[in-house]
Amino acid sequence: MQPIGNRLTALPAEIGNLDQLQEIYLTSNQLTELLVKLERLTGLRKLVVAANSFSYGETGGTQKTVSQTES
Repeated sequence: MQPIGNRLTALPAEIGNLDQLQEIYLTSNQLTELLVKLERLTGLRKLVVAANSFSYGETGGTQKTVSQTES
């Protein structure tokens, strides 16, 4: 039997309260968007969201790199 993987479809709004959080690994879930509240995580240094259901622009895709200066 193969592992089913993670099943997160959304992040809780309360995640924005974890201001000391430094790393989040959300690989292989079913997320379609990230909360804007993540910008409140001022201690965050690493965010891994590969293999989710994100779509960007007309080309689609599952991966995007976001720099600290991007708004």
